[in-house]
Amino acid sequence: MTATRPSETDHLRLAEVGHLRYNSGMGTERIEVTLLEKLRLDRGLSAEEVCEATGVAEKTLRRYENAEDFRPTFVVLKRLAEFYEVQPSELLADLRRFQRDRDRADAREAA
Repeated sequence: MTATRPSETDHLRLAEVGHLRYNSGMGTERIEVTLLEKLRLDRGLSAEEVCEATGVAEKTLRRYENAEDFRPTFVVLKRLAEFYEVQPSELLADLRRFQRDRDRADAREAA
């Protein structure tokens, strides 16, 4: 099953279970979110608000939240970790998990 990305408003209809959310309005469709996105949504913040508070560009934040970039700079990682009051290693480990899962899925599709 291919994971889909929630829109900004979809999170209101989702029941969260760890990093996986199940859309109650659509049965058991699995939607994966990164720790960065989960932290932001749990606090009820928009991406714009996080960017204003941290000085991180919105495009950069979106790439990390959507697991499109797995190599955050130390400065960005540190700013986001301080803002969310977590360890930078937690954020990096979560991005690495998404990268590993995506690589495995790509390998299965190629086989």
